[in-house]
Amino acid sequence: MRIYISAGKSTARIANSLSKALLGKGFAVVPRAEAGDDVRPLMRDADSFVVLVGERDERSEWREREWFEILEQASDRTKNLIPLLVGKAEPPNFLKNWQALRMNSPASGKHWDKLIETIAGLLEAKEIRLAIPRKADLVARERRLDAIEANARRLKSLGM
Repeated sequence: MRIYISAGKSTARIANSLSKALLGKGFAVVPRAEAGDDVRPLMRDADSFVVLVGERDERSEWREREWFEILEQASDRTKNLIPLLVGKAEPPNFLKNWQALRMNSPASGKHWDKLIETIAGLLEAKEIRLAIPRKADLVARERRLDAIEANARRLKSLGM
Protein backbone atom coordinates (compact mmCIF):
# COMPACT_ATOMS: atom_id res chain seq x y z
CA MET A 1 0.00 0.00 0.00
CA ARG A 2 1.35 3.42 -1.02
CA ILE A 3 0.79 6.38 1.31
CA TYR A 4 0.96 10.09 0.44
CA ILE A 5 1.73 12.35 3.42
CA SER A 6 0.78 16.03 3.17
CA ALA A 7 2.60 18.36 5.56
CA GLY A 8 3.38 22.03 5.94
CA LYS A 9 6.63 23.59 7.10
CA SER A 10 5.67 23.31 10.77
CA THR A 11 4.91 19.58 10.47
CA ALA A 12 7.68 18.51 8.05
CA ARG A 13 9.76 16.88 10.80
CA ILE A 14 6.75 14.90 12.01
CA ALA A 15 6.01 13.87 8.42
CA ASN A 16 9.56 12.53 8.07
CA SER A 17 9.23 10.53 11.31
CA LEU A 18 5.83 9.25 10.23
CA SER A 19 7.22 8.25 6.86
CA LYS A 20 10.05 6.24 8.47
CA ALA A 21 7.65 4.58 10.90
CA LEU A 22 5.23 3.58 8.13
CA LEU A 23 8.10 2.24 6.02
CA GLY A 24 9.03 0.12 9.03
CA LYS A 25 5.48 -1.26 9.08
CA GLY A 26 5.76 -2.36 5.45
CA PHE A 27 3.98 0.55 3.79
CA ALA A 28 5.42 2.33 0.77
CA VAL A 29 5.50 6.09 1.16
CA VAL A 30 5.12 8.30 -1.90
CA PRO A 31 7.82 11.01 -1.93
CA ARG A 32 6.47 14.28 -0.56
CA ALA A 33 5.85 16.99 -3.09
CA GLU A 34 7.54 20.35 -2.78
CA ALA A 35 5.80 23.68 -3.36
CA GLY A 36 5.26 24.15 -7.07
CA ASP A 37 5.43 20.42 -7.94
CA ASP A 38 2.58 18.81 -9.85
CA VAL A 39 1.10 16.53 -7.18
CA ARG A 40 -1.41 14.74 -9.40
CA PRO A 41 0.93 11.95 -10.59
CA LEU A 42 2.11 11.31 -7.02
CA MET A 43 -1.42 11.15 -5.70
CA ARG A 44 -2.71 8.90 -8.44
CA ASP A 45 -0.10 6.36 -7.31
CA ALA A 46 -1.16 6.65 -3.66
CA ASP A 47 -3.67 4.29 -2.06
CA SER A 48 -4.20 6.44 1.03
CA PHE A 49 -3.48 9.92 2.36
CA VAL A 50 -2.37 11.28 5.71
CA VAL A 51 -2.85 15.04 6.01
CA LEU A 52 -0.84 16.66 8.81
CA VAL A 53 -2.27 19.96 10.03
CA GLY A 54 -0.17 22.01 12.45
CA GLU A 55 -1.14 24.93 14.66
CA ARG A 56 1.22 27.27 12.82
CA ASP A 57 0.68 25.98 9.30
CA GLU A 58 0.53 28.74 6.76
CA ARG A 59 -2.02 28.39 4.01
CA SER A 60 -0.68 28.90 0.54
CA GLU A 61 -2.11 28.59 -2.93
CA TRP A 62 0.03 25.52 -3.55
CA ARG A 63 -1.06 23.83 -0.29
CA GLU A 64 -4.70 24.56 -1.15
CA ARG A 65 -4.17 22.89 -4.55
CA GLU A 66 -2.52 19.92 -2.86
CA TRP A 67 -5.47 19.58 -0.47
CA PHE A 68 -7.97 19.95 -3.31
CA GLU A 69 -6.27 17.12 -5.19
CA ILE A 70 -6.27 14.93 -2.06
CA LEU A 71 -9.98 15.54 -1.61
CA GLU A 72 -10.58 14.79 -5.29
CA GLN A 73 -8.65 11.51 -5.03
CA ALA A 74 -10.34 10.44 -1.77
CA SER A 75 -13.87 11.56 -2.65
CA ASP A 76 -14.76 8.36 -4.47
CA ARG A 77 -14.21 6.52 -1.16
CA THR A 78 -11.71 4.04 -2.62
CA LYS A 79 -8.76 5.70 -0.90
CA ASN A 80 -8.43 6.32 2.84
CA LEU A 81 -7.87 9.84 4.11
CA ILE A 82 -6.59 10.34 7.65
CA PRO A 83 -6.34 13.88 9.02
CA LEU A 84 -3.68 14.14 11.74
CA LEU A 85 -4.03 17.31 13.82
CA VAL A 86 -0.92 18.40 15.70
CA GLY A 87 -1.39 20.14 19.03
CA LYS A 88 -4.38 22.47 19.05
CA ALA A 89 -4.65 22.68 15.25
CA GLU A 90 -8.12 22.79 13.77
CA PRO A 91 -8.89 20.92 10.56
CA PRO A 92 -9.36 22.96 7.40
CA ASN A 93 -12.93 23.05 6.09
CA PHE A 94 -12.45 20.22 3.62
CA LEU A 95 -11.47 17.86 6.47
CA LYS A 96 -14.23 18.79 8.92
CA ASN A 97 -16.34 15.74 8.02
CA TRP A 98 -13.46 13.29 8.25
CA GLN A 99 -12.63 11.59 11.52
CA ALA A 100 -9.30 13.06 12.62
CA LEU A 101 -6.57 11.87 14.93
CA ARG A 102 -4.87 14.31 17.28
CA MET A 103 -1.22 14.22 18.19
CA ASN A 104 -0.16 16.14 21.31
CA SER A 105 3.21 14.61 22.11
CA PRO A 106 6.54 14.59 20.27
CA ALA A 107 7.22 12.03 17.56
CA SER A 108 8.78 9.50 19.92
CA GLY A 109 7.95 7.34 22.93
CA LYS A 110 5.04 5.04 23.71
CA HIS A 111 2.38 7.57 22.61
CA TRP A 112 4.08 7.80 19.22
CA ASP A 113 4.21 4.00 18.90
CA LYS A 114 0.48 3.78 19.71
CA LEU A 115 -0.29 6.53 17.18
CA ILE A 116 1.65 4.67 14.48
CA GLU A 117 -0.24 1.45 15.28
CA THR A 118 -3.54 3.35 15.04
CA ILE A 119 -2.60 4.96 11.72
CA ALA A 120 -1.41 1.63 10.31
CA GLY A 121 -4.70 0.00 11.32
CA LEU A 122 -6.73 2.78 9.72
CA LEU A 123 -4.67 2.62 6.53
CA GLU A 124 -5.33 -1.10 6.26
CA ALA A 125 -9.07 -0.67 6.90
CA LYS A 126 -11.33 -0.92 3.90
CA GLU A 127 -14.07 1.31 5.26
CA ILE A 128 -13.75 5.07 5.04
CA ARG A 129 -14.59 6.97 8.21
CA LEU A 130 -16.61 10.14 7.99
CA ALA A 131 -17.67 11.93 11.13
CA ILE A 132 -21.45 12.24 11.15
CA PRO A 133 -22.47 15.37 13.05
CA ARG A 134 -24.89 14.86 15.92
CA LYS A 135 -28.16 16.78 15.89
CA ALA A 136 -27.13 18.65 19.06
CA ASP A 137 -23.90 19.77 17.32
CA LEU A 138 -25.86 21.04 14.32
CA VAL A 139 -28.27 22.95 16.56
CA ALA A 140 -25.35 24.50 18.49
CA ARG A 141 -23.71 25.48 15.20
CA GLU A 142 -26.91 27.19 14.01
CA ARG A 143 -27.13 29.10 17.30
CA ARG A 144 -23.54 30.30 16.92
CA LEU A 145 -24.20 31.40 13.34
CA ASP A 146 -27.38 33.24 14.42
CA ALA A 147 -25.44 35.01 17.20
CA ILE A 148 -22.71 36.02 14.77
CA GLU A 149 -25.29 37.35 12.31
CA ALA A 150 -27.09 39.33 15.07
CA ASN A 151 -23.80 40.86 16.23
CA ALA A 152 -22.87 41.77 12.66
CA ARG A 153 -26.24 43.53 12.16
CA ARG A 154 -25.80 45.37 15.47
CA LEU A 155 -22.30 46.54 14.53
CA LYS A 156 -23.53 47.62 11.10
CA SER A 157 -26.35 49.66 12.66
CA LEU A 158 -23.75 51.40 14.83
CA GLY A 159 -21.81 52.33 11.70
CA MET A 160 -18.97 49.92 12.27
